[in-house]
Order: sequence, then C-alpha cells, then structure tokens
Amino acid sequence: MSRKKRTAQPEERLGKLAAKQHGVVSRKQMRHLGMSDDAIDHAVKIGRLQRVFRGVYAVGHPRRDERSRLMAAALACGNGAVISHRSAGAFLGLLDKGPVVIDVIAPPSRGRKIDGIRFHHVRAPRLEETGTFDRIPARARRGRWSTSRASSVNGRCAAPSSERRGSKCLTSLRSKPLSTRAAVG
Repeated sequence: MSRKKRTAQPEERLGKLAAKQHGVVSRKQMRHLGMSDDAIDHAVKIGRLQRVFRGVYAVGHPRRDERSRLMAAALACGNGAVISHRSAGAFLGLLDKGPVVIDVIAPPSRGRKIDGIRFHHVRAPRLEETGTFDRIPARARRGRWSTSRASSVNGRCAAPSSERRGSKCLTSLRSKPLSTRAAVG
C-alpha cells in the first residue's frame, strides 16, 4: 500500500503542475518532482507524455492549443526566457495572428537550437518590459508597437479591431494595463 502511495505522489503533483502550465511540463520539473529519467522515458513510451519541444512534454493529452505551445517554448528555453516579438504581440492581442515559429528571448546559456522556436539575440529585457500573462512569461514593450510598426506587419494594423479607428491604428496602448490586454481562458 505505501509503495503505491509513493509512486502516485509524483504523478499527482505532475498533474497539478501541468494544470497550472497549460498542460505542459519540462523534464527538469519532472525530475524536481521526484521522477527518474527512466520513469519519464516510460511515460513517453506508453503515451502519457507527448513531446512538444526538446525536454518539454504535454501531460496526458496530444491536443495542444496556442497557449500550451507558448508555455512549452518558454519552458524549453529555460529560466529567464520570455515569449517575444510577433509571438508576444499576437498573444497580447496586438496582432491578429502570430507566426508559426515561436519568437523567444532566452538567456545566452540556453544551449542548442530548438525546432519550432526562433531565438532573438538581443539584450535581456528589463523587468518592467516583461510580465506573466495567463502564467506565460512574455515581453510586453508596448512603446515599439506603433502605427509605423503596425503597417510593416503584412501591411495591416497590428492593433486588434477594438483598438482601430477606420484605417488608422491608435499609437498609444498605454491607456490599458497589460493584464487586460492578454486574453484569459
């Protein structure tokens, strides 16, 4: 009986963590929960975990929405990584659609290239330029999202329709706090 309880605890904690992170967890997090590499590999083999990016897995389901992909990209890139550029713009509702490849700013120590993620080699964002929106770390430097920037994105206004006036974009997004810009759910 006690043996079953010990093996169930990491799985229960894994489910709770995955629920907080849009259904995805990193291998590093699973190790921290007490799972061995053999246990993780076995869970992948039998389909309990599905690989999203190198070292990041969807727990118990193959379905992945945009939020789980963004969270998985941030987890794959390590501590300090934030969703950025066009991916952050789409996530925050400043663009109608984001790119297929996820834009990320990550610490230089993040290591090798990861398929499906585009790394941007820029200075690390300042604390006031980043935030967690629906528990996903993202860069939100709104000062760069102006009419001129908007018109360079496929010739369309980057602001969502609620921010548009005819064919013009509002250049100031400072009137809305960032927490209301990100859709919740």
